[in-house]
Amino acid sequence: MNLVCASVDRLNDWISNCNDARENRNNDLRTRNASAQTINDVPKNRRASQSSITVRLLFAGRD
Repeated sequence: MNLVCASVDRLNDWISNCNDARENRNNDLRTRNASAQTINDVPKNRRASQSSITVRLLFAGRD
């Protein structure tokens, strides 16, 4: 009986370690995705700013 209990405990530890590793990997992926999203947003923001400046310059002399 003790051998069975010890085996079940080892199996539970192994499953727990696998779940911890999966959670850590998922957290790493979330962090990478958030970083990639931030990097992707920067050029869009710059393009929007450049467009606004261009529109202002086009209409600046039309008062």
